[in-house]
Amino acid sequence: MIMSAEEIQNELSNLPNWNNDEDRAIVREYKFSNYLDGIEFVKEVAAHAENVQHHPKITVDHTNVTISFTTVDQGGVTEKDFNAAKEVERLAEDVQ
Repeated sequence: MIMSAEEIQNELSNLPNWNNDEDRAIVREYKFSNYLDGIEFVKEVAAHAENVQHHPKITVDHTNVTISFTTVDQGGVTEKDFNAAKEVERLAEDVQ
């Protein structure tokens, strides 16, 4: 079920550095010390996404990696996106 703007903001309070993209997605940019650390992070995120069948939009710009989650078949942000973002946070800790 799609979350309201208020519900999204409430959940974001538990995920520092994540932002709301017009209630359509939640987004965060990660910065790495070098390109290959960012690529390792992307590989970890991709493996998890494949396991749970919930795939983010991933953008790599040298040492910056941007992750964006939305639940496409629901047309907006759902609890599934926040669960995925929490796992991405855990994965980032392992790489950074």
